[in-house]
Amino acid sequence: MVALFTRTTVFGGIFGFALGTGCAGRSSSPGADRNPGDTLAGEGGKAAVRSEAGGAPGSAGQSSAGQSSADNGGSAAGAAAVESAPPEVTAACASLCSGWIHNCSIWEFGPSCKSDCASDLVVQDGACADLGVKMLSCMTATDGTAHDALCVNVFTQSIALCQTQVDAFRACTRESVGSAVQPKICMRAGNPLDRGCAENRACLDGKSWELRCYDVGDGVSSCTCSEHAEQTDFHFGNQSDDLCVDNITDCMAAVHPAR
Repeated sequence: MVALFTRTTVFGGIFGFALGTGCAGRSSSPGADRNPGDTLAGEGGKAAVRSEAGGAPGSAGQSSAGQSSADNGGSAAGAAAVESAPPEVTAACASLCSGWIHNCSIWEFGPSCKSDCASDLVVQDGACADLGVKMLSCMTATDGTAHDALCVNVFTQSIALCQTQVDAFRACTRESVGSAVQPKICMRAGNPLDRGCAENRACLDGKSWELRCYDVGDGVSSCTCSEHAEQTDFHFGNQSDDLCVDNITDCMAAVHPAR
């Protein structure tokens, strides 16, 4: 698979919020809904399957079927992070991932939430684990009840309410690693589009990404990756039912890398 990346600057933000979809139009997620303003969103309350996130359908902890191995964190590294994590890290990550956010159906913590969370907290042999646990304890102590269908609103509100703890943890990981680290603690959503797909992430560092791909014929997919006012356009010389979910991580690295 060959992609040509070209960075451009655009006006506007991230509007489409998507979950595990296919560029050929087959969604590997639950059904679709639209937010005010005609933006796309994955509706997590339908046909969800239970995952390590442990949430019931309609909660932020549910999973979607068909998530790719490239993004599900089910690698040996992710499993090792969970197995080697101190009990307090495991407990804090379980609290975040397993139904803390409720009463909403759009956006979710993905099936790899616990392993992604543990990986973030035990970076550099756990040098920042204590700060990470304090951060998650603060976030999950906030009210997890959603007041609309968007679970991500609760997530971003908890980050804002615990910004001091979030900043302390992020500063520690930056100092320990020597550079900014893109957090894996993110919420996700997605949808099929007409002859295409969309996949979104909203992460602990306050950044939000959207990847949209369209079948432009002759076996080529044209994609746009956006994060706030930055945009990268690229083409894939193939089409795939899982093109967006398979490439969202590369999208996140290509536009506004961790800093």
